[in-house]
Amino acid sequence: KIDIMIIFGFVGMGYEIAETFLNNNLFAGIMRGIFIAHIMYQFIMGHFFYESIHAKNNGDVALSKKNMFFCFAVPMLIHGVNDFLVELVSIFGVHLADIKDEQTLNSTAVIFFICFLGIAVINVFCLIWGIKLAKKDPEVEVVIK
Repeated sequence: KIDIMIIFGFVGMGYEIAETFLNNNLFAGIMRGIFIAHIMYQFIMGHFFYESIHAKNNGDVALSKKNMFFCFAVPMLIHGVNDFLVELVSIFGVHLADIKDEQTLNSTAVIFFICFLGIAVINVFCLIWGIKLAKKDPEVEVVIK
């Protein structure tokens, strides 16, 4: 299982690099590069993919279909929320320096930091969840120093 998760993680890393280069918004690209989100999305996807294949091999077609659905739905949902927040941070972050009115600056800064905090929470959640999923593989011992 961990082999599949790692392979999916490398795919996510490649996708993150490509998406950053193809993104016309440099600030959003930098935000995406700071976090390891795509790797963790793919790690989670790899877990559900493995569980789907394992269930199919054991003859449980319903569980296999359920896990295959989660294989795509969970990472796409998390990715969509993360990208929405990244774009909001980018939009508000670029305009923070141009705002002269103190009240508008403060409200925009609050939105900026709430979105940034949301991105951090999503990434930490995915990291912790990815590690927990890796620990479920009986042949793998995950040690964090």
